[in-house]
Order: sequence, then C-alpha cells, then structure tokens
Amino acid sequence: GDVVACGASIDSAGARDPWTARVKPDGTIVWQSTPQKSKYSDLFRACRWIGGGPIAVGKQSETADDMAIVARWSASGTVQWVKVHGVTGKNQRANGVAPLGDGFLVVGRTTAIGAGDYDGWLLKLDKNGDKVWDKALGGKKYDTLGDIRELAGGTFVVAGQRDLDSGAASNLWVARLDAEGKPVWTTWTQYPDDSYLWRVAPTADGGHVALGQVTSQGENAQ
Repeated sequence: GDVVACGASIDSAGARDPWTARVKPDGTIVWQSTPQKSKYSDLFRACRWIGGGPIAVGKQSETADDMAIVARWSASGTVQWVKVHGVTGKNQRANGVAPLGDGFLVVGRTTAIGAGDYDGWLLKLDKNGDKVWDKALGGKKYDTLGDIRELAGGTFVVAGQRDLDSGAASNLWVARLDAEGKPVWTTWTQYPDDSYLWRVAPTADGGHVALGQVTSQGENAQ
C-alpha cells in the first residue's frame, strides 16, 4: 500500500520547512504538505500512518533552542492540527510516535525536565495533539529516546542512547515501558561515545530489532 514520507523542504532562500507526503508504491506522490511556514529551521524526523491518517514529529529551531513539533493529517492530506511543545529557552525535540488510547505517545529528548544534560523524553498527547503529561528518563549526562513502537498488552518498546554517568562511553539503550511511561525492563550495550539507536521494531518471535550507529576506533559503522 501507500507509504508516508517526511523530512524538510528548502526554498530558494534556504529556509527549511517541515514536509510530509503520501506516496504510492510506484513512487507517485498522492499529496504533499508543508503544514506551516516558519522563519526557523524546521524538519520532521519521523512519521507514521496511525488510525485515519499520518502523524509526524520533529523539531522547530528558535535561534539556539529547539522545540518539539507534532502534526496530524487526514488520509486525503488535509492538515488537522500542528502543535509545538516544550519550554522556551530549553532544548527539546521529538523523534518518534506511537498510538496510545485515542491519543499518542511521543519520544525524544529534553533539557526542560530531568537530571541530565539531556534526558529521554516521553510526551503523552490527546487526540488533538495537546499535552496530557510528560516525563524524563535517563541519568546525569546525555540521554535520548530515538524511537517507540507499540506492543501487545498496552506496553511499548523504546530505543535510543544512554550515556554513562562517568567516562566517555555511550550505551545503546532499549527499554520496555507501560502506558504510564514506567520501565518494565531496560537493557543497554556499551560502545564508545557517539553511539545511538534510531529505530526499533518488534519481531515475530517476540523479540526486537534496532537500527543505529556505533563509533569504533574513530570510525562510524552503521
């Protein structure tokens, strides 16, 4: 069937706006949408078809600060809503989204709450994209959640990066969460600094597969 793609469109002046498209299997674009024009540097980092249409998440940059942006369309490409979340003067971005009840659970990173330089961010939205609650996951350094997928029984699997509280190393971070964002279990594998997971998905045998990048001896392997 059709797929949904997202990223950013760049105009002749170099301005970047968030962009999403519905695309047929042969590559034909059914519709494409830039839901808002901005003087800032915006882009969508992830998008999914959930329920009756696409939803996309990403970041909106205000000078040196990032805010999270979330947008929803109908199947025919009509923009239903665009919401910006976060605290002005802090840095936050949205990296992934999953359905939760009649709303959504968004993951990303934030400096607005939590104990670290960055913390993994869980943001519960209602069906209109308004915040219900948010919470931070992580330690005292740089942590981020890169993706989320729904599982049977109302739980979720998330993946990202969790830095050790001491030493120049990163953990490839995978966790299972309940519907309130509480960890059911968490696991990580240590690699040198600047290693992280971008995507995660459940497998047919009940496990999970994740995609990311690891840094080894000064070279990136993806």
